[in-house]
Amino acid sequence: MNGQKAGNQEIVVNPSHVYTRQTTDITAVDDPEVVKAICFIRTNARERISVIEVVGSTSLSRRGLETRFGRAVGRSIHREIRRRRVELIEQLLIETSMPIAEIISRYNFSDAEHIARYFRKEKGIGLREFRRLHSAP
Repeated sequence: MNGQKAGNQEIVVNPSHVYTRQTTDITAVDDPEVVKAICFIRTNARERISVIEVVGSTSLSRRGLETRFGRAVGRSIHREIRRRRVELIEQLLIETSMPIAEIISRYNFSDAEHIARYFRKEKGIGLREFRRLHSAP
């Protein structure tokens, strides 16, 4: 910047997480019933929702939606519910200093051990360790 030649130093910054914009999240899905299911999951993921409730938001049978959902999204409805809930938990862990007890009550988990197991199963890392790795220094 001051007229000196820059060195050949390579700087690599690894992202801590990626947020999918709601406007682009489902544009690749052509099936309107699957889109309805995805929208239902996104809207209600803060609550304990079941596959049956997701199916009820569409005009398909459970088997029909599960087949079409798997084909369009590449994972099961149940797996998508879990993925979305963990995504919401990640966001709170990264962006806030909210105590885990408050996250538990916000997302209707039964207890701290349940949310810890749930999160670890999805991410392969514990809640506190995830927060420590992804919080600003």
